[in-house]
Amino acid sequence: MNKLFVPILLLSLVFAGCGDDDEYVAPAQPVSTLSIDVSTPGTLASAISAGVRDDVVELTLSGRINGSDVAVLREMAGSDLTGGRTEGSLRRLDMSAVQVVEGGDAYFRDGDTDFVTSNNVIGDHFFDGCKSLVAVTLPTNVVRVGDNAFSDCYLLRTVGISTGVVEIGDEAFRFCHDLEGLELPLGLQVIGDRAFVECNSIKSLDLPVGLATIGAEAFEGCTSIADVYMPQGVQSIGYNAFKDCVALSELHCRAITPPACQTGTFEGVNRDVCRLFVPTGSADTYAAAREWQGFKNIIEE
Repeated sequence: MNKLFVPILLLSLVFAGCGDDDEYVAPAQPVSTLSIDVSTPGTLASAISAGVRDDVVELTLSGRINGSDVAVLREMAGSDLTGGRTEGSLRRLDMSAVQVVEGGDAYFRDGDTDFVTSNNVIGDHFFDGCKSLVAVTLPTNVVRVGDNAFSDCYLLRTVGISTGVVEIGDEAFRFCHDLEGLELPLGLQVIGDRAFVECNSIKSLDLPVGLATIGAEAFEGCTSIADVYMPQGVQSIGYNAFKDCVALSELHCRAITPPACQTGTFEGVNRDVCRLFVPTGSADTYAAAREWQGFKNIIEE
């Protein structure tokens, strides 16, 4: 049986989408904050009446959810089954106490392809196109963030990713232009192709220990990144992975052997100015390695 906590109607504040996250304007009518435990997967729709859903701004979930529940969340966050715009205004979603389980209806449809939930996975296109989302905390037991999971979530600023996640899929955060609070979890092994393409509000990138692969065009067009820290275990970096990261001024790579780079990994980076910091004794190796050799200021640390 679902336990629906009484909505707290707030004569509070509505997010001003084009301004700073702390800037608000008085609402035309009360908005609500909800806390809901979904004890039976597939019953979120009955826990939140259709007349209330579009007014929910903050939602904290616990329990177990399946595809039917994700479809409701998508509508509340601005996108329907096929990616059409809805009137939903959900901005902040805390799913830290949720378990995603298989079953229920499709939550997204692309042509003839239906997308359904899998256990402990934020699936492909999970929140694709949910344009009202500003902050999301993912379940603590998730192991993968799927392809296009948050594509085109233009207002998304922060996402809490748990330490169990080992892979971020292709285009997972594509065009999340406002994303700035990016803290990647320890244990992450793979960042997919174009995973953060044009996330041009990210200013600093501290890649976690355990990361082995950075996909093609993974951070292409991230024009605000000023410094990048790569762990020792990085083995390969795809083509154009950091293309047009024009603000990059410091790159710290802790790998003793230069990670294998494909063509154009640092295309558009001013390697005459950007300083490359490498482990003691590795400067000559980097100076001779493909793509790395373009850096004019290689400093051992």
